[in-house]
Amino acid sequence: MKNESIFIDLFMFVYIMQFRNSSATLTMDAEYNPLAPFFKGDFVKSPLKKGDSGGCLCQKPMFLNCYAISYYNFCFRTIGGFALLNPPYVDKMDIGIFGGSFNPIHIGHLIAAEEVFQHRGLSKVIFMPTGISPHKESSDLIDSFHRYQMVKSAISDNEHFEVSDIEIKRSGKSYTIDTIRILREIYGEEYNLYLIMGTDMINEMSTWKEISILSGMCRFIMVNRSQIPTNGFSKSSFPECGIRGIKVFSDEKIAEIEDLKVTIPPIGISSTEIREKLRNRRSIRYLVPQCVEDYIKTYNLYGRC
Repeated sequence: MKNESIFIDLFMFVYIMQFRNSSATLTMDAEYNPLAPFFKGDFVKSPLKKGDSGGCLCQKPMFLNCYAISYYNFCFRTIGGFALLNPPYVDKMDIGIFGGSFNPIHIGHLIAAEEVFQHRGLSKVIFMPTGISPHKESSDLIDSFHRYQMVKSAISDNEHFEVSDIEIKRSGKSYTIDTIRILREIYGEEYNLYLIMGTDMINEMSTWKEISILSGMCRFIMVNRSQIPTNGFSKSSFPECGIRGIKVFSDEKIAEIEDLKVTIPPIGISSTEIREKLRNRRSIRYLVPQCVEDYIKTYNLYGRC
């Protein structure tokens, strides 16, 4: 009985294949749809992007559905479900991890995250407010609850942005390796993790906890943090020698970092400057989203009255 069922599936699969040269135009994402390689004809790129939910449209839905059922059913029965569990042309989702104190979050953070999202084709970017940083000591670091709420409010209008409280909920110092391990447990190996950081972090990376292990668990996207010089030109947005000077990285890893780097327009905004303005009762309008400025005023943060 089992052999007969397999034979029927195989017959159905082969019979359907005769339509392979059909002139029907399919509206689907030919790059990511696992059924796309089995059809010939004109493909029209759908408006859906990788990582979006949704299906595809077809002028012959009955044909497509029958084909899909036959193909997957046959593969699952005959080769242990390998094709079902590993469909062709389905890429891993790419998640950007943007950590920082966000004390407070400002327009520069949002621009950098959006630029990386667009340039690297990420599925989403997770903002990760730090708890207690092992590398930075700040006497004016406000409570993590307020920093989390400001980030949450600032990114609320961007469907590709999320905020996580993993680090602020963890007691003790926040080490990146511990955060990435937790994210690996949550997302598994089906996702590529990209750690987004400014080039000002390059000199610190060699001191990070278990940096050699971390480099194998995620990829690094460097974003230039250069300021606009007085003459209006910047000699170099990326300290190449600094990247190559990190001896814990292999030549292949260094080449990967240089390949993934993202250059953004120089933005002369810093959280330190914003806090200083607030202490001096000066305006921070247009430096932070309006919702963040309102939040700071409501809770009288950073000495704001």
